Amino acid sequence: MLRGFICLVFLSFSLVGSEEEGKDGSSPKMSNYFRSKKMAPPERNVAVIMGPEGYYPKHIVAFKGERLRIFLTSLLPTEGCLNIPSKDVFLTARKETITEGLVFFEKSGTHEFNCPTGKMEGKITVLDRNLPGQ
Repeated sequence: MLRGFICLVFLSFSLVGSEEEGKDGSSPKMSNYFRSKKMAPPERNVAVIMGPEGYYPKHIVAFKGERLRIFLTSLLPTEGCLNIPSKDVFLTARKETITEGLVFFEKSGTHEFNCPTGKMEGKITVLDRNLPGQ
């Protein structure tokens, strides 16, 4: 029994000692894998509905470095819109149709969206992404 325990302890130490850490303290297998791959930025999908009370939701949260895909539709009999002036994005909303737009946020902060014809307003809050090791 003692011999099996010592063998197990020796084996676990040799496994731990066999991996060399990367310069940033990460495992070399993971860091080399991700360094060689170009990955697309993360994408968040959000549905926005225009109604008699305004936009739903009125407040959208995203993270810095994300693409935000907006699906816009309306419950109103008249046409509406969604305008993000800081990003030069303008989407038209019609009843029973879906309009799609894509926005990329490279900085954190607050971006207002509105529809000047319907006097509707909302906000997109872009947060910093605090990842381990950054």
